[in-house]
Amino acid sequence: MGFTAMPYIIFLMAHWNPTMVNYNPYFLMISSIPLPIQLKIHLILTICIAFDRLLVSLVALYCPSIYRRKDHSLYSLVCLCISIAIAGFDIIMEFSSSPFEEKPNCAAIGCFVSNEFRYYWGISNMVLGFIVILFTLLILLKLKLIRINSESAQVLRESHKFARVV
Repeated sequence: MGFTAMPYIIFLMAHWNPTMVNYNPYFLMISSIPLPIQLKIHLILTICIAFDRLLVSLVALYCPSIYRRKDHSLYSLVCLCISIAIAGFDIIMEFSSSPFEEKPNCAAIGCFVSNEFRYYWGISNMVLGFIVILFTLLILLKLKLIRINSESAQVLRESHKFARVV
């Protein structure tokens, strides 16, 4: 992942001026494309993994034959394609909403993108983060319920053993 940011980093270092920073907006925006793509793909795939774990905790425990019939490689491929498509949409939004203007004394990509894109980008990533948190909480709740049910069943079995001995 760090390898894809190398052109961006090299460009920043090669054109560094300690008195005034004035980078080419075209190169800066184009060379920074891998960073938002990787972040969006990572978020979407994290949601897909959490959703799959949620399915495991709901479906696989009660209907293992249904879960085993699920094509996991197809699920992975669909998740990857969806994440790439959403990341592509983000890049289209970035370039269509942002003017290519020089921004003296600014070296960050955030200086070159529009306020609309920053708003969209922040909200969309925040919503995806909340979905990951929600799925994780649901998985934790389900595991807690399984543990409680398991402990109560174990107590019940032990009480039956005790009743037979007496």
